[in-house]
Amino acid sequence: MARTYFVSRQHYWPDGRRVVEVAIGGRASANPDMIAPRYPGEAEDYTDPREAVEAAISIARAWRSETSDRTIRVAIGATGGMTMPLEGTTFSGARAWAAAEYERRPKCDRCGDVLGRQSYTLGDRDEPCAGRPSVPRLRMNGSPGAAPNPRPKLDGGTA
Repeated sequence: MARTYFVSRQHYWPDGRRVVEVAIGGRASANPDMIAPRYPGEAEDYTDPREAVEAAISIARAWRSETSDRTIRVAIGATGGMTMPLEGTTFSGARAWAAAEYERRPKCDRCGDVLGRQSYTLGDRDEPCAGRPSVPRLRMNGSPGAAPNPRPKLDGGTA
């Protein structure tokens, strides 16, 4: 399964810091004491780190305006589901991290989107992307490949 990014609001204990957390690895990697979702984009998994960070920034801005707490920041990391406060960063720092993370992620060879859950098929079908991740073909040795393997015919030739 591909990496996901889970966005949640957190009120860390014991220091009381408030952050919008982007958990690398999905919900299972987030701090367990998230605040109940209130803003659009909260408690959601994203496959594109840039979308996750933009959602986190939007949530942080809305939360700041509602509480008048200008110290609310975005925090990025993974806790493995344990209580472990993450260090907050600026919005520009979060965006820089997301851009670098996005460049490292595998992408669809047709549309360029970040791959979510990957599936593989055997055979030589070349189906168009149509806005969803490509379906890489599987070589006989099990590694993804761009070119299909010829299928043997019963008479010993290839298809």
